[in-house]
Formats: sequence, structure tokens, C-alpha cells
Amino acid sequence: MDGTCQVMALKFDGRLHYTFPARVIYRDNSVIRAQWSAGTIIRHLSRGLEFPEKYDSELWAWDSCWYNVFVNRNEGGELDSFYCNVATPPTIHLPELRWIDLDLDVRIFVDGRYEILDEDEFEEHRLKYNYPVDVQHQAKQAVRDILDLARLRDGPFALLSSDPHPIT
Repeated sequence: MDGTCQVMALKFDGRLHYTFPARVIYRDNSVIRAQWSAGTIIRHLSRGLEFPEKYDSELWAWDSCWYNVFVNRNEGGELDSFYCNVATPPTIHLPELRWIDLDLDVRIFVDGRYEILDEDEFEEHRLKYNYPVDVQHQAKQAVRDILDLARLRDGPFALLSSDPHPIT
């Protein structure tokens, strides 16, 4: 499947967080994959920014998962890292691909290291937006699910080398 879509991440109150155009490269009954090129304009409304993407990137989003994964490349086109957004399962009504960003992220490096990011922002917004208990639970479980998927080298993480750099 090939076509364009507008990726739209929202805040819990429904405000647009960031958006950019992408090209759908794969879609089945459980996952959608989209790509965008260096130079694609990212509109980050919650931060009042608009900027061109530096490098080619790819998105994986699953219909039932509370996360999505950005596959980031470097200037030479080599795998740089995975930026995993903890978010509600996407609403996919092409040409729009939407989710609610829950402000908790995981970055996984090609050498197996990872960082859990924005825990303070998650806590702040959990209170500000009154995240329901089930949403809080799903968000925390999503972090564990992301790390498990990376350990298994499944989905986009199959791009990680199988050398002895464990995700710990």
C-alpha cells in the first residue's frame, strides 16, 4: 500500500501536539508503517515550533498497542535509534493517523542501551489532564512491552544487530 497520510499526535485534552505528512508504505489488519524524508516539515504546535526533519525516518504503529515506534536514521542513512512514544492505540482513518501522546517515551540505541524519557512530564500531565487509572496502567505497561519487543528483536527492532548487546 502506498499513499500519503497526515500523522497527528494529540494531547490528552484533544489539542494538536505535533503533525507532519508521511507516506504509507505498509498496512495490514494490525500495523501501519509510514515514512518521511529529510526536509519534511514537522509542526510541533505545543512547543510553537516548525522545523524540517533532519534525516529519513519511519513510523510503526499497531492498532492495539499503547505505543508507536519511530525508526531514526543518521545522515548516512544508517540506523541511529528508536524513539518510542507511549500513546493510546492509533485511530487510523486514512489519510489521517492519530493518537494521544501520553508524554512518556523510550529511546533505544543501536548498542542496546535505552533511556526512559519524560517521566516527569508524564507525572505532570497525569495530574493536569487527570489520566484515568487504566490509562496510567497502560502507559506503564507500554514501557515494559517496548523493552520486551526490543529484547526479542521483533517488529522494527529486528533492525538491531543480533550481536551480544542486550537490552537490559
